[in-house]
Amino acid sequence: MKRPLLLVLAAALVQTLGAVVAHSIGILAPFLIAEFALSEAEFGLLPSTMHVGSLAALTIGASLIDRIGPIRLLGVGALVSGAMLVAGALAADYAALLVVLAVVGAVWGLSAIAGGETIILDAPIRRRAVITSIRQLALPVGGLLAAAMAPLVMLIGWQGMLVVEALLLAAAGAAIIAYRGMPAHRSRRSPWLQLPTRRGAAIGVLAIGLTIAQTAFLVFAVLELTRRVGLSFEAAAALYLGSQAVGAISRVALGALSDVSGWSRTGLLAVTTLLAGAGAAAFGALGPMTPAWMMVAVVLGGSVFLIGWNGLLVVALLEAAPPADVNRNLSAGMTLMRIGIIVSPPAFGALLVAVGSATAWLMLAGLMTVLAGGFVAIGASPHERRALRPAGVPPDGA
Repeated sequence: MKRPLLLVLAAALVQTLGAVVAHSIGILAPFLIAEFALSEAEFGLLPSTMHVGSLAALTIGASLIDRIGPIRLLGVGALVSGAMLVAGALAADYAALLVVLAVVGAVWGLSAIAGGETIILDAPIRRRAVITSIRQLALPVGGLLAAAMAPLVMLIGWQGMLVVEALLLAAAGAAIIAYRGMPAHRSRRSPWLQLPTRRGAAIGVLAIGLTIAQTAFLVFAVLELTRRVGLSFEAAAALYLGSQAVGAISRVALGALSDVSGWSRTGLLAVTTLLAGAGAAAFGALGPMTPAWMMVAVVLGGSVFLIGWNGLLVVALLEAAPPADVNRNLSAGMTLMRIGIIVSPPAFGALLVAVGSATAWLMLAGLMTVLAGGFVAIGASPHERRALRPAGVPPDGA
């Protein structure tokens, strides 16, 4: 196996396990709320804190990887994350969990950009969107694994779930550090703060709104299906598992569609965003009297667009400017995305209480309509589907 590919796989592994932790927070919502007597807004701070840590790491992540190297950061970071999760489970304290999730989120943020340069520099031009979409499967695959593990909660409790996730992260970290076939890192210095280009910033700002809607669905879907719709926890978790599977498939499918169609990246993002809004509105209209087939259709159909857009957005960021600006657009764009992820859980939790489910999800649909107009206004990039290898950059991006 080629060494650059090993780096990509290591980064994808840590990112996926971080996504398992992030998704499990939403799945554990009924248990955590009962354990600590939390309001929806207080519960929403738990996933938000994880993304605050991720945001902090992403802000300086590109420069940090340049200096220290992705392998060392991924390996040690995964080990530290495992230790922190065990500590959080043993403490069984709300404030302690906030600290733990911030640390795990920082490692998760670094894994999101580690190895990304390798894919972009080596990906075939006409397969760039689908390959980028595959790299972005960590979030839905992590959701699939978290949902598959959900039945364990009934046996080992929420603390046991955190310990299982800790063991997985620690094992991954130890394997990354121990394996000698990983590519060597050549340290280089780059500015600590890397600002995006104007187009990259515009796409990143629109991504804030997209992540607000996606995160609201990922965090509150199980809680809404159990409380508002009246499903059992087991049925809601199974439906959530299905939504993650559909989301994973749709990411790759939308990437492939973008590569083979004549549509611009932003044009397809506009259509996808509109359909995501329709899915959010339909989800908010579900109730105890909704037929089972319609409930399944709404959740799975909405997941295609609420979860499936990430690969399209990332490749749009990568093609937003000339080759020299690829890294700063990717790093800054993903940093902006984290803002929506951080804001969404507590804000949407408060919104659910203030205006009710139907209105809250309908407001998200309105936001999606505005964002779709923004993608149309940005238009196609002159750098789409062009070769992006900067002069003097080696194939492994080291």
